[in-house]
Parts: sequence; structure tokens; C-alpha cells
Amino acid sequence: MISKLRTLIPVLLLAPYMVFASAQDIISPNDNPGGFLPNLIFRRSPTVGGAIIGILTAALGLAGLIAVAMLIYGGFRYITSAGNEEMAKAGKKTITNALIGLVIIILSFVIINVVTNLAFGTTG
Repeated sequence: MISKLRTLIPVLLLAPYMVFASAQDIISPNDNPGGFLPNLIFRRSPTVGGAIIGILTAALGLAGLIAVAMLIYGGFRYITSAGNEEMAKAGKKTITNALIGLVIIILSFVIINVVTNLAFGTTG
């Protein structure tokens, strides 16, 4: 059990750094000197609509991270059930719910991008 936690804890601690490392594409020091959050929110356009789309995109990204963490947690519960039917069933239920949530989040992201592209002609 302890060896599994030694493997799981560094992965969970490094996940936010991987997300912020990929954010370097949207942040340029010359674009907006306001810092990370204004660059993330206003990366499409400096309007109220652009801010709303940026906030929704950031919220969906955070929800996606939580869904992936729940998927990992459900897999961990399922694997460590050690033949206990109730724990195995709870782990399967967590995995199923996390996958459903992840599909909903991905579809929401696609819908937001399609509607944005149709309404405003922007690309993200």
C-alpha cells in the first residue's frame, strides 16, 4: 500500500505543473503584461464575450483535471480492493462516473468552440 502511494503522490503533485507548462503557448510577455490570469481569460479577444469564453474554457480545463484525478482514484480503489466485492463495486462506480463526467466535459468544450466559431468567427 505504501509503495503504491509513493508512486501516486508524485504524479498527483506534478499534474498542475504539466498544465501550466502547456500554458506557455498562450502567454507571451509582450501580449499582455497583466500576468497569467488575464492572458488566460482574454486570449481570444479583450471583450466581455472573450472573457466569458476564456473563463468557461478555464473552468472546463479544471473540471477535466478533477475528472482525470477521480478516474485515477477509482482505479486505485478498484485495484486495492483485494477481493472485497463492496470496494471493487465502489471503485467501478467511481470509474464509470468519472468517464461519464469526462465525456460531458469534452462535449461541452466542443460545443463552446463550435458555437464561438459560428457566432464570432474566432478560432481557439
